[in-house]
Amino acid sequence: MNISDLTLRLIFLLMPGAIAALTVEKLTSHRRWSVFAFVLYSFLLGIGTYFLHQLILVLCGYIAGCNSQSLFFWDALFNMNIKISLQEIALTCVFAILIGYLASAIINHKLLFRSAKFLKVSKKFGDEDLWAYFLNSPEVTWVWVRDHTRKLIYEGWVQSFSVESSIRELLLREVKVFSNADGTFLYSVPAMYVSGKSTDLTLELPKLGEEVVIHGGKERASSRRT
Repeated sequence: MNISDLTLRLIFLLMPGAIAALTVEKLTSHRRWSVFAFVLYSFLLGIGTYFLHQLILVLCGYIAGCNSQSLFFWDALFNMNIKISLQEIALTCVFAILIGYLASAIINHKLLFRSAKFLKVSKKFGDEDLWAYFLNSPEVTWVWVRDHTRKLIYEGWVQSFSVESSIRELLLREVKVFSNADGTFLYSVPAMYVSGKSTDLTLELPKLGEEVVIHGGKERASSRRT
């Protein structure tokens, strides 16, 4: 068997893992994965997906009262003389999406870190950094963003944010812009993209009813969006 045949074989066998990894990559917030990390996650998630497929076959066999069928994958992975089953791989790809959803839920809800804190194993909060930890907090929806470079304050609710450590990015909705020097109201827009270095932007959580001085008058901080 030449190298191209071997490569094609591995692509088919590991395709469910790649689908699961891509699902997790799209549904979670994280720093960009390296090629090595993506390959490793694809392999681990792929093995988990095949285990799920095998477990379903065992359960179906137990319910039907017959011997369960073993996946071709286990033998085909180590024996190049065994033909791969495209039907088996296609069905496993469907299970890969479920595995991706499950892994994403565990990551997004920080179940691993919550269980570790409950068992007093670790005090890590589970986010990439404190920027993500703050913005992922359930009480954080409406914020003030102080832009120290442009000397402005942006008031709005956070729709999305980046987790890159070098450049901070925010997508704000229902934005009001004030002068950072005296709180003068400048203008408002339905949406705004804000970016800057980590030292340029400061996030604040306004108190409900807190007043902001504008044009010599006063305006109360907007209620947080639910």
